[in-house]
Amino acid sequence: MKWIFFLVLVAEFLFFDRMTSRHYAGFYPQWDDQIETLNESYTGYEYRQAHGFLAGIGHTLSKPAAQGTLHSFWAMLAFEVAGKPSRTAALAVNILAFIAWQVALIFAIKRGTGSYSLAWVAVGLTLALRWPWSGVQGSATDFRLDHVTMCMMGITLVAALQTNAFRSTVWSAVFGSAVGVTLLTRFLTGTYFALIFIGCLVWILMSDGRLRRSLNLGLAALIATLLMAPCLWVNRQLVYEHYWIGHYYDADGALWISHASLSQAIVQFWTQLRTEQLGTAFWSAAGAALIVLASGIRRSAQGHAASSEDTGGTDRWALDTAILGAIFLAAPGIVLPLQNQPFGVVLGVAVAGAMFLLLALAAKLRARTAALHSVIAASVAFAIGSGYFVVRQITLPNDANFVADAHRVNAIADRIFATARAGRLEEPRIAVDRIADYFEAQTLQIVCYERHRVWMPFAISLPLGLSAIPEETLMSQLSHSDFVLATEDGPVGPWPYDRQTHQLRPKIFSWCDTNLRPVDHFTVFGQRMILYQRRDLPVL
Repeated sequence: MKWIFFLVLVAEFLFFDRMTSRHYAGFYPQWDDQIETLNESYTGYEYRQAHGFLAGIGHTLSKPAAQGTLHSFWAMLAFEVAGKPSRTAALAVNILAFIAWQVALIFAIKRGTGSYSLAWVAVGLTLALRWPWSGVQGSATDFRLDHVTMCMMGITLVAALQTNAFRSTVWSAVFGSAVGVTLLTRFLTGTYFALIFIGCLVWILMSDGRLRRSLNLGLAALIATLLMAPCLWVNRQLVYEHYWIGHYYDADGALWISHASLSQAIVQFWTQLRTEQLGTAFWSAAGAALIVLASGIRRSAQGHAASSEDTGGTDRWALDTAILGAIFLAAPGIVLPLQNQPFGVVLGVAVAGAMFLLLALAAKLRARTAALHSVIAASVAFAIGSGYFVVRQITLPNDANFVADAHRVNAIADRIFATARAGRLEEPRIAVDRIADYFEAQTLQIVCYERHRVWMPFAISLPLGLSAIPEETLMSQLSHSDFVLATEDGPVGPWPYDRQTHQLRPKIFSWCDTNLRPVDHFTVFGQRMILYQRRDLPVL
């Protein structure tokens, strides 16, 4: 049975790796967080190439970080194994983290219940999750913190379960280590873990063995603190500026405030968790498995009832699983609605807790059902989950128009890259008159690196943010640009900067026509645009 699990997990990796290589790796990276993380990962690899492997490891772990510090470290290891940096290798980190979560679930369920069938149910439920395979931001095809954080929360929850309600000192230390790694993956999880530790302490104080278990919980907290504190202290100013100043006081951050009431935010949390993160396939797999197990109890009652010895151990495991699942679910359920920011992308942190509650119920039913029904329940859950996974992988994520436009972005990036090299520009300065992730300087930088294997840093002249800026600042930034991407016609974007440049379009084009050379006219994503470059640069 172990080999069957192994083969399934290998098949998951190979299938995901193949599909991401085909559908995502050849196009520009979408969404700012992924763009930032890929930049950190590729610069880390370039540092490793220049200074050696160990120096590269030190660089990725010690670099300034506002959100988390491990992504570029894992990416560099993936690049080493793959033999070269690439988007496919970076996204392999996501599926490997997901498989690590699945392995942890299989181990915990087999160790706690002795049931392979329940382990198959868990594997099926993970594969049936909607968000990881949706292709949107925060999914498994987006190289950012959210997906790996979801997986790390799942692994950490498994480690908490293995502590036997914090009676095991060794497993409490493992749990603390898992918490520390999760915190390093995403600093913001500290707000969840503060509530999780409080919840675990309350649980301990309401039952026997309080002293020893409290000490073990304290040991876990100490280990997590020792792992996290140095990094958080070094980056404390960045964290403060990103999360507090950037989210609540900066002009751009104010644009993201949801303005939802607390009651509305709570409803959004549970609705989005149920429909967007978990999804129809997940609930179908869970519902089918639970129905099959429940029907087996009725049939079993006609034969013989399960003995208390058969069910006692599983019942205790199910109770611990339910309590920990509720604690891990309640923590983000409290924190996220209070932050007054859209939280759909980060909601994966609540998935493991919700799944544990369902697994606890399934374990309780399985202990009282006929063996055949356990097998059927596992088969149904795995069939639904694996079928959904396969369908999502083979479904084309983008239509022909997107693919054509993405290829056009590649062509523009290639032209800028070739011109910059021919003109001996060490750091080309790029100005764009709209907020568009496909033409951000860092995006073009990544596209060029992935296509040409040469690291050329691109500097951002414009935009300077989502907000409008003084007109003299805008024109000054324009005048210091090597390349300008200007919009002739198309829908006006939703941000203040978009509206400002739309109003200034005649002045922008007048300056560009006077001082720069137009070298390409093209249409991309519904926008008719012109690429300008400095007159002293070669025309290729």
